[in-house]
Amino acid sequence: MADLQHYEFVVEQRLEGKWKLRRILAVFGYIAFVLLLFVLGVKSKLGFPLLALAPLFCWMLVFFTWRYTRPEYEIVTVSNSLRFTVVYGGRTRRPQCEVEFRKMHRIAPLDDAGRADVERFKPDTVYAAVSSMKADDLYYAIWEEDKKHYVLYFEATEQLLKICRYYNSAATVVTSVSR
Repeated sequence: MADLQHYEFVVEQRLEGKWKLRRILAVFGYIAFVLLLFVLGVKSKLGFPLLALAPLFCWMLVFFTWRYTRPEYEIVTVSNSLRFTVVYGGRTRRPQCEVEFRKMHRIAPLDDAGRADVERFKPDTVYAAVSSMKADDLYYAIWEEDKKHYVLYFEATEQLLKICRYYNSAATVVTSVSR
């Protein structure tokens, strides 16, 4: 039972789709910012001091924004509940949801039948704690709370599935996973 009390699992977002686009746009934004500082420095009375501070301003911009271009997703189980948090740059934590396992209607692999199940459930809110929607061992959990429907996509591990089955065996479908 001790190993079913607390479990943590983190996956890093793959650079694809909108996340790849965010990185590209961030780099272009940094370049545009430096060019803007250069133009302002040349055209204004502040010329040399502004140009001298450009590297510092650019570093500050990168320091405060780059972390948002590739998040990590953390799944933590504490006692009988699952907590999902997005972590940016290893520092900024944004809790997304916390739900008790007993409230989940279904915890199952995201195959064709799973996709149809989610579609029938018509979730109001979708959470994705996956490196990619093309990743191996994708699972979903659906639940209802305050007349709203929720779905959480996650990458399953053997330990996480044991915990899900322990706290809600009726709703959990277990298959073999690679981790």
